Amino acid sequence: VKNGQVLAENIKVNLRTLKTGIKLRDEHTLKYLGVKKHPEAVLIKAVGQNGKGKGQLKVNGKVQDVEGTYKINGKELDAEFKINLSGFGIEDISYKGVGVDDEATIRVKVPIK
Repeated sequence: VKNGQVLAENIKVNLRTLKTGIKLRDEHTLKYLGVKKHPEAVLIKAVGQNGKGKGQLKVNGKVQDVEGTYKINGKELDAEFKINLSGFGIEDISYKGVGVDDEATIRVKVPIK
């Protein structure tokens, strides 16, 4: 955070650590995310001001522009943004007739300095 603006670069999340609470669902989720070939999600760069921000997110080897909102709570930044799974090559997710919407909301908390 500097002069009322927030900047984030190269924030990585090891997708292998994602847990849903159900082992079989975990296995399917990691498969659809392409974790064997692309084990990390990367927020390449994001900038924000006055609670709104834009950035680029890389998942499954594909980059998507994202927009969202954020709040600063002490030494943490809480952000929320929407993604289209199809933009990351993640499509046709279904198990026993239950599917997943293309649009997903991502919520993250990151430490700030």
